[in-house]
Amino acid sequence: MANSSQRATTNDNERPRVYAFVSALALSASICIYCASFWGRFVDATFALLAPFLVGALVLNFQIYTRERPTLGGLSFYWNITNGMPSWVFRCQLILVITALAHAIWFAVHAGSGVPAVVDGQYVINDHGRILKILTRADYLSLMGAGLRASMAIVAALYFQPCVYWWFLAKVENQNNI
Repeated sequence: MANSSQRATTNDNERPRVYAFVSALALSASICIYCASFWGRFVDATFALLAPFLVGALVLNFQIYTRERPTLGGLSFYWNITNGMPSWVFRCQLILVITALAHAIWFAVHAGSGVPAVVDGQYVINDHGRILKILTRADYLSLMGAGLRASMAIVAALYFQPCVYWWFLAKVENQNNI
């Protein structure tokens, strides 16, 4: 019996490290994809990765929320979570959120209410089956790249918080176990 409880404690102690590693890996991947989008790489193929990225970010953020919600309360939970961490954490989070919002707004302004698509062999901005504008291949790739950058900027902002949270929690728990 003592052996199984010891294993459960070990697994609970390893969880922050695993969450921090997964968050850091996803954060790094999103930044790499963001940078590659400037050269037109992976633009069409990478949108398929968006759903798993977002699900992972939601799961990791939900873990933090369930752990910290009773102590932080209110709508400012997401910003208060950085209390007790170095000041650069909040600044980096703010920069990532502002960058994500700027990319999303830029994409929305240029694409309007539609999204770039290929319909009947033509590059267009499509709004629920209605063609808003016919694009050149260069315009299409530019908008697809902008959409990918906006998506990956949002993903990076979503993964940064769990990455630093679990990393600092793992450091604190490791120091407490010494």
